[in-house]
Amino acid sequence: MKANLLSKYSSKQGRELIRTGKHTTTTAGFCYNNIQTNIVLLEKSNADKFKLFCQLNPVPCPVHYISSPNEFTATPLATNSDVRYDVGKYRVIENGIHTNTVTSLQEFPLIDYVTFYIGCSYTFEHALLNAGIPQRHIEQHRNVAMYTTNIPCVPIPPFDCNMIVSMRYIPFVMLKLTHDLCGTFPLSHGAPIWVGNPNKIGIAKLDHNEIGEYSTPSEGDVPVFWGCGVTTQNAIMSAKIDRVFSHYPGHMFISDIQTEPKPIAPSEMVVFNNPPNVAVSFVSSQTADVINKLQVLISNDLNNRGMTNLVVEGDLLKSCLYLSHSDTVAIISEFPCHFEFEVPYETDGIPGVFAVAKVLSSLGKKVTLLYSRKLMGDILSKCLAQFEWSEKGIELKSLASMASSISNDNPYDCLLTIEHSGPAKDGKYYTMKGVDITQYCGELVTEINGKMLFKKAISVGDGGNEWGMGKVSENVTKYVDKGDLIGNTNVADFLVSAGVSNWGGYAIAAGILAARNCIIHRRYVMNGVRYQICTHKSQDLFSKTEQRKLLSVMCELGIRDGMSKELGLRVDGLDIDVHEKVIEAIAQLLVETPNSN
Repeated sequence: MKANLLSKYSSKQGRELIRTGKHTTTTAGFCYNNIQTNIVLLEKSNADKFKLFCQLNPVPCPVHYISSPNEFTATPLATNSDVRYDVGKYRVIENGIHTNTVTSLQEFPLIDYVTFYIGCSYTFEHALLNAGIPQRHIEQHRNVAMYTTNIPCVPIPPFDCNMIVSMRYIPFVMLKLTHDLCGTFPLSHGAPIWVGNPNKIGIAKLDHNEIGEYSTPSEGDVPVFWGCGVTTQNAIMSAKIDRVFSHYPGHMFISDIQTEPKPIAPSEMVVFNNPPNVAVSFVSSQTADVINKLQVLISNDLNNRGMTNLVVEGDLLKSCLYLSHSDTVAIISEFPCHFEFEVPYETDGIPGVFAVAKVLSSLGKKVTLLYSRKLMGDILSKCLAQFEWSEKGIELKSLASMASSISNDNPYDCLLTIEHSGPAKDGKYYTMKGVDITQYCGELVTEINGKMLFKKAISVGDGGNEWGMGKVSENVTKYVDKGDLIGNTNVADFLVSAGVSNWGGYAIAAGILAARNCIIHRRYVMNGVRYQICTHKSQDLFSKTEQRKLLSVMCELGIRDGMSKELGLRVDGLDIDVHEKVIEAIAQLLVETPNSN
């Protein structure tokens, strides 16, 4: 299907047909290749604040032109135009209520009214059709479906509302192409702000749209959402202004300007779930490359355990982006390899947990540190008390209390395990040397009576016997000493293999920040609102100073090096200097991710 579905009228002919009442339906597919706009007419006294509202919400409200008071032509957009007659239907909104629908504004004096011409997604449809991407509403001769979301716009009183989005069903196999093509039309809402589950953005049922017309999907289609200029109508209704005028949704102003796509940075689409429960994210190719370099860096197998053979390509990238999207994250690290001591835990694991927890808490996530034994709970509490950032949204909870507190409808978005013991195929727990430590390990329960406690599980390990390593069980058996005995059977959704598990935690923390420094990802994860300013800097990473401080406290609490069993600033038999060099290298890679990408 190409652009033969689109009307080939010129913009001047299109406006004439609208003005004379010969075209009365939606302008979707009308006047091929011309920019279409939403319109709002309001009194001069409210224009400055409304302009600021649009400027601070550029995804749903991209401004093409703002007229002077009493100017009804839009010469920069269209010659011989008159906004009072050149839209097929108008809404009359009085004191926040849609009171009437008219076909011209001739009867209204409009003294000192200012007209805003706001971008419309109909503009990019010709580019999608020319690329072979179907537009179901055009095929079915319907207006596009629109919905009010739970996404709050940046308020500028008296304008305060949630975003309205348009939805198009797009074949999943064409999703990335759709994202990239639409991204070249920033003044027509640009790339999608969400893909998949509509409940996530406050839409209960897609076939119960409030505005426009619902179009039926074809097999393989997924719902894709864009910021919508009808958001401006929500805004003016919220302001309860005496009288405002707007276009009727789907009936746009046709400009003379031909569409001109603007180049954007290359991007990558990362898939968390395939259809029908599709979940994806987007990031610039440069940022994805930096995160992939992090995986190479942390795969340095200084202890010769065969870890380079356990790397799952792309899983670090998926882990970082999934955690960037997650609102609630539970993290656990508990490997009692030194069972002969009163404190059986090792220095690998907790520093990696703290690195991720620090970054997630800086992003406003709810972070829960889990433990199975009270001893570990006490250790985590004493370690957290050393850091001011731990006061931001971090809680401690036992596995038992966590499992009983999660409701059927509200599981954690993510479980992250870092150097956490996991059972082998015989149900027992083993050290790397094959020592049975089952009696010292607590079972990590991920579901109760069919109720999933976590939507996804991400695991970090460095030996094959950690929870989640079942994802690469064949390679654990093949490449890891005693792998057939000690290899874990739990399968993580995403697996990060590292030379030292702490390094995996550091890399995840850095990767999340790299993603949040990427404007393509930040715009998508924040649904196109407040994404323009990035405040997440490299200093949010877990520093060398913090690592030394934490390891010193852990040593005082009786936690030992996992290999040598020594009390000191060592992890997995490696001196602190080795780990500091890894932290330095990770921080340097983060610097390579400029905010503009």
